[in-house]
Amino acid sequence: INAILEKDELELLASILKAIAEGGEPEIIGSQLFAVGEYDKDRIKQLVETRSVRRAVESVLDPELRESILAAINEPGMDTKTAVELSIQGVFAKSLWRTAKVFLAGQHAESAKRILGQWLDLQNILLVVRSRTLGVSSKVIQSFLLPVHYRLQSATVEEMAGLSSVDDIIRRVTETPYKRAVAGYEQASRLGLEISSLETSFNRYLAVQCSLAFAGWRFSAGLAVAFLFLK
Repeated sequence: INAILEKDELELLASILKAIAEGGEPEIIGSQLFAVGEYDKDRIKQLVETRSVRRAVESVLDPELRESILAAINEPGMDTKTAVELSIQGVFAKSLWRTAKVFLAGQHAESAKRILGQWLDLQNILLVVRSRTLGVSSKVIQSFLLPVHYRLQSATVEEMAGLSSVDDIIRRVTETPYKRAVAGYEQASRLGLEISSLETSFNRYLAVQCSLAFAGWRFSAGLAVAFLFLK
């Protein structure tokens, strides 16, 4: 439950910061967003009225979140909205992984890490692909990679970051345990669809992995994680 609430709060913060980056008017931004957790109407108003992503981030209370976003928006070669999204996503991912490792044990830990680990691996692949389409350098890409490697070794992800094209990256993915995760993307690409179909393919793969949790022990933590990703 806490993870779901945190996810919703962070997604709202990302929406606020990206709207500020686009130069939206505070009144309009505030009217389009719904309060979640610590980000009530007053807090949203306070953030959007700064009219500055940096000033808004500097008022974020969580030090890890604040410093992560600030470091990201300072990264050369990365536009502000992308930096905000990637840094916030990274903080949430690392928080979930820490929770699974520290507070869960035995079958609970394994069932949760099975889903979380695959999700984190896929997020790293998506990061590499998106960054490559934006022409971001390999060095910058690697600075955003999540420090979690479940079925992908760090060397494999770094190798993908150094490849010159999306086709090369996808071809490398087919040589990993996530070959099935890109099957839908390969088929869609032949139909001329956008690269966003890769994320759809990954989500479908993850949905299948989540559904497997319902076939196991019904009281495992993995069941709660499955609900988190399927909700």
